[in-house]
Amino acid sequence: LDVLNVVTKPSLNLDLGRSFHARITLPEVPHVSFKFVPETLLHKAGKWIRDEPEVGDLIFDKRVYVRTETPDELRKYLAEDGVQSSILSLFSNVVANNKTNSVSLLGSVLEVCVHKAERQDLFNEQKLKLDVVGLILPLLNSEP
Repeated sequence: LDVLNVVTKPSLNLDLGRSFHARITLPEVPHVSFKFVPETLLHKAGKWIRDEPEVGDLIFDKRVYVRTETPDELRKYLAEDGVQSSILSLFSNVVANNKTNSVSLLGSVLEVCVHKAERQDLFNEQKLKLDVVGLILPLLNSEP
């Protein structure tokens, strides 16, 4: 898989610099599945009902809500260099309660969808691509 080619394909959509959507099909199905969303008050309240894996980083655990069916594999993935910082970067200054803000991996499809909160707070396309690469590389190199 040519990672640079993946992040420059037309499947990356920039809408007036405020919306970003990438859908990337990996060559193999990783041993992890997840969905990350910016944490809201509703997620905080839901933790009483639903167990959420904590990664041990106070900032990440406070800002990102995690759903997974593979908690052990997810912890390994999040321990890889750059993964948590890429997710935090993607979620920086997004519309707080926009339900479409997410980073998910289901099967071999990695999907990233984020919307900036302010019109003047435009995306830096190169930084977005680097954040997506930061999510992809550990998935390509993962072992069971």
